[in-house]
Amino acid sequence: MSQRIVAIEHIRGLAMLGVIGIHTGAWSLSNPDVNIHLFALFEIVSRFSVPIFFFITAFGIFYQPDQRSEGLTSIPFSRIRAVFIPYLSWSLLYMASYTFFYDDTTIWQLPKLSEYLLFGLASYQLYFLVILLVFLLCLPLLWLLAVWLAARPLSRLTGLLILQILFNAYSSYSFKPTVSDYWLKLLIEYRLNYWLLHYLWIFMLGAVFALRHLQWQDELKQWQATVRGCFWGSLTLMLGSYYFVVLGLGFSLERAAFTIHQLSPMGVIYTGAAALYLSQVLANPQPPAVTQLLNILAKHSFFIYLVHPFVMSGLSEVVTNYQLVMTVPISLLFFSATVVISLILSYAVLRLSQQFPAVSLLLTGKVPRQRAQE
Repeated sequence: MSQRIVAIEHIRGLAMLGVIGIHTGAWSLSNPDVNIHLFALFEIVSRFSVPIFFFITAFGIFYQPDQRSEGLTSIPFSRIRAVFIPYLSWSLLYMASYTFFYDDTTIWQLPKLSEYLLFGLASYQLYFLVILLVFLLCLPLLWLLAVWLAARPLSRLTGLLILQILFNAYSSYSFKPTVSDYWLKLLIEYRLNYWLLHYLWIFMLGAVFALRHLQWQDELKQWQATVRGCFWGSLTLMLGSYYFVVLGLGFSLERAAFTIHQLSPMGVIYTGAAALYLSQVLANPQPPAVTQLLNILAKHSFFIYLVHPFVMSGLSEVVTNYQLVMTVPISLLFFSATVVISLILSYAVLRLSQQFPAVSLLLTGKVPRQRAQE
């Protein structure tokens, strides 16, 4: 495995931590006096985490270590199955849990059932898989776009970035049509859950990065100071915007999080800068303990991503039963416990899957390696 691939895998682990951070920030709002700086860490600094998964996914699909020129001429149904099966499994698990605890069976009736499955509504993190499935269905066209972008990456990716910022800003802040048709209304209301156009630039950045990985590996070293400056500058812009709307305009923290997000103009720039900066930093040798931790997080990131809302719900019951307040220490403990418990569950499922491969197939889309070789 090349050093570059190791770096990409390690970004996956960090992105998973960022997702848990964002959701911890949401739970911390139960404290009316939540610390605004800790909330900024959870909700603003971590905002690169969801879109950077598209960067990682695109790199994995388009990376050709032997420098072959063959393209993606057909829809990759094997990859689609590997995403769709766990998506459907986890959707049904979350829906069954909701029905069990709230005695609500309406979500199993049409058209509500169709809404939940089409738009990833069974749990708040599942929309990512819906968008990913759309990306996979469009891969032959995206391959052509990636080759075109890779021919002149700097100018063409910059142009696509500008279009991305304009499109996301319009969709996030200005696009509010009034329609009466039931399904058309849903398609518009949940557009962030399936429109791949919202994340097209970061996906194509990963694709071009993969196609030109040898050149970009050298260029990242040459432009090390520039990449580092872009990252810290974009992070400063994100945090500056957050503090401006909270302290200057009086936004609630929840409203601030819905304003300064990954699809905002500064969020798009921050995500791209984070992808390049982390690729640059993690390509360098890390201390053995850090490398081992990043390897573990990367290996289990997909399962942790899928299961952590269950864990958070259980921990919230503990917080409520013991009348705890989501102060800074409790919030950090909530975050840490979510990661650790989710990781333990991932190990447990991995062990169980050695005896029952269907468990791994249903929950992760993969067959355990030992069974796959038999």
